[in-house]
Amino acid sequence: MRAIRLAFACLLLAAPGRPAQPSELDAEVARVDAAGANPDHKLVVVAVLAEHLKVHRNHLVFLRKQTGDSYGRIFVASLEESGASKADILRQLRSVNAEIERRLRSEPARLSPVFLVSSAADHSSLGTFYTVTPEIGFETRHAALVIGAPFYRNSAVSFTAGGLGDAYVAGYLRGAAGRFDFGTSLTVGLPTGDPLRGLGAGETTADGAGVVGVRLAAWRLFAGGGYTNSVFANVGYQRPYISEGPAAHFSGGLEVTPHRRLRLGAGGFAVRPHGEQQVYSRLTDMHPTAPGIIPPGTPAPKGWPKNWPWPPQGQVPAGQRTGPLRVHLADLLGLQQAQWIEAPAQDLQDHGVNAWASIGLFPGVSLDFAAARSVPFRLTTVRAGLVFDVAHWIGQVRHGH
Repeated sequence: MRAIRLAFACLLLAAPGRPAQPSELDAEVARVDAAGANPDHKLVVVAVLAEHLKVHRNHLVFLRKQTGDSYGRIFVASLEESGASKADILRQLRSVNAEIERRLRSEPARLSPVFLVSSAADHSSLGTFYTVTPEIGFETRHAALVIGAPFYRNSAVSFTAGGLGDAYVAGYLRGAAGRFDFGTSLTVGLPTGDPLRGLGAGETTADGAGVVGVRLAAWRLFAGGGYTNSVFANVGYQRPYISEGPAAHFSGGLEVTPHRRLRLGAGGFAVRPHGEQQVYSRLTDMHPTAPGIIPPGTPAPKGWPKNWPWPPQGQVPAGQRTGPLRVHLADLLGLQQAQWIEAPAQDLQDHGVNAWASIGLFPGVSLDFAAARSVPFRLTTVRAGLVFDVAHWIGQVRHGH
């Protein structure tokens, strides 16, 4: 009977018509749920809550399965049923969060496997780019190391290519202090993808980045930046080109988690390259040809950008590929006319806005949506993708769940 009453209280707590709780209470509930969402921390969270409520931890697991609510909401509903005031509930939430953090700090660092498979389709007026990326590695509460190997399928108006992209090794460090969280990453890419098919940068790349966030109840405000020698999908959206050359990139925004299985966000991004940039198109396999091959008086191909030289200077016949075409990339449509160009940094300056949503379909599987608008290139890109946490499934099988 007690379980039924608690389940009913949880449902009332989650009902849309219920008045909003004070933001401080929401913040403490969010802290409990954030810790419980981590498989390595869940046992500690459940143990602390069960001890505080003087119930068996299996009872809380049963309520979570029965109501679909988070552990933080179940804890609040249990205290409300016992007649506790809002002030007392807030005090007890702070107490259990402090105990959870104390126990997690005293635990030795545990090494957990990472095995993710993510897939996405990015579509814009220039084409559709499909990506499947398996990642394997290990992580602890404060660090992670993964190896990934993306596979691409570029489908533009008149060109299709697919295959292995640039494999990479990525390391992450993360931490938190009060309401603040922070993280740094270093990603090293290996030249395993063919740049002349729009699959890779053609050289070893490195991208170092950092991010700082602050949590306000269910909201999280964040800002980050990094520096790289190759721009591809570092921020904002999957680009229809891959560039070689130094560049700084920035991003920031606001995220909200209205439900434990739903995350929404919106923000902005910017890229600021420096120096000459080597640009490989993902939209064509056309190679500029040498003067003398083109008969005098031959008109430029339809759609050839007006600011590009015609006939192209200093090039060789198709297939030899010894150098890029030097042009000003005034419009991304120019990438449909040449496969490899050299452009000044100002031509690749980019900035815009983006929004995203992540829906947890069930444990170990999430459905992601995103949209981005590049202001200088007047390009809108939408994305849909699935992420599979294979390591989570393996862990469930291993523990008999």
